Amino acid sequence: MIYSDELKMIHKNILSWYELAGETLFITEECEIEGEYDNIVIIPEVPLDVMEVVRNAVSHLVENGTLIVAADNKFALKYYSGVANESTGEFFGSITGKDSATISLKDIKEMESYGLSLIETYYPYPDARLPRAIFRKDFIEEKHINPASFTPSFEKDRYVIFDEAAAMQELIGEGLWESFVNAYLLVFRKSVSEAAEVENKALVSDGVLYARFNTERAPEYRVDTYIKRVGDKMYVDKKADGEDAKTHIKRIVENYDRAGKLYKAIKPVSYELVDDETIRFPYLEGIALDKKLAEEIRDTESKDDAFRLIKSALDRVLDFGAEMLDEDGNPKISNVDSIFSNYIYVKDDLSEEDADGQLYLIDYEWIYDKVMPINYLKYRACLYFYQDHSEIEKKLPLNELLERLGITDDERQKYAALEDKFQQKIYGEDWKYQITKHFAKKNISFAGLEEDFRLKEDHIRNLEESNAKLRKMLKNPVAGVGEIIHKKFSK
Repeated sequence: MIYSDELKMIHKNILSWYELAGETLFITEECEIEGEYDNIVIIPEVPLDVMEVVRNAVSHLVENGTLIVAADNKFALKYYSGVANESTGEFFGSITGKDSATISLKDIKEMESYGLSLIETYYPYPDARLPRAIFRKDFIEEKHINPASFTPSFEKDRYVIFDEAAAMQELIGEGLWESFVNAYLLVFRKSVSEAAEVENKALVSDGVLYARFNTERAPEYRVDTYIKRVGDKMYVDKKADGEDAKTHIKRIVENYDRAGKLYKAIKPVSYELVDDETIRFPYLEGIALDKKLAEEIRDTESKDDAFRLIKSALDRVLDFGAEMLDEDGNPKISNVDSIFSNYIYVKDDLSEEDADGQLYLIDYEWIYDKVMPINYLKYRACLYFYQDHSEIEKKLPLNELLERLGITDDERQKYAALEDKFQQKIYGEDWKYQITKHFAKKNISFAGLEEDFRLKEDHIRNLEESNAKLRKMLKNPVAGVGEIIHKKFSK
């Protein structure tokens, strides 16, 4: 289930951020449990009967001890969308039969009947094995977050039957989403009284609501993101994952001043340096520019309207002070990551100039004291906007948008090479730190399968027609030969 030592680097994300006090037992495979523990953590690295392990573990917890369970969901959306079941190797395995290595909402209810109180529910994505992000239940419900993302497969080629994120959005709208999340990370307390259960559940309003891990970056850029609640306030922490990344934290602090100089009206979000490995930002309530833009484009009727909206968004995020531009109109200080999702409108800061609110830059990780072509910044902003909102392609194809923006074919090729160079700086030469990229199996599109089936059906039909003619010739050789001669000499 954990496929290599390299992939285990990502597997550690499942609980690296969670603080546990006291003596802890980690269960990753079949074992005999002896003694009592303050905490028992069940994170399988091989297929386990999860319910059986939980039943056995409860009796080895001290009073009010913590039990943590990570497991795939029996009815995970990934299994419907084309990922083979990891423990059985079968497609649709757990959703059509028994698989004790997975659990369901019904199983979670049963766990509580063992004398456990469920105090925190998290959802690892894309799964519990190799989590890139972790969401807490109340964060999803309060902020209307869609946690779903594409799930790669590491054992068998996967079929891409439908868009998991789009399907999850529909399930959220119907109130059915929790039954179909890919995996659960559950935190229980062993409760001995009703009063203890009430006290346990009151303890967890504070803490990590969301975590995103950058394990697959080069070591010097591995900065993880945490959204936390402390009392009635929420914060965003960026924390170095290791000594090598502390210099990058310092660089982000320095970029606050660069961002402040660069823009006419956009404000960089303020920060507080917690220590030499953590920088803290206030959590801003608002609407991300890319989400607002995508919603507006969906309501448009023409390509011209879509172009006008995107052009207006570009004008906003690339509205630099005149003194910041060189003679060719390129910025002297370059925010390479000027993508729309890094800007947010905050309604609390309304102004006469902009009814949408103050526009903030919420990520200034990649700002440099160097001139970059402004067309490259436009190219990059559009590229990632279309990547995150693929439905926009139907309204206005990306190539047509770039052409309307005056970005030539030669420039596109140059900027694509420049982007590849930038990404390889972050993820290592030849993407060597993007471990999942190297181990993931092939993705087979459903649309491609449909075309394959059509071609095979045509081939079979042609064979049947040829066979029918051959059978006719064998029944009446003279007529068959006559037909061949007629075709040959009638051309």
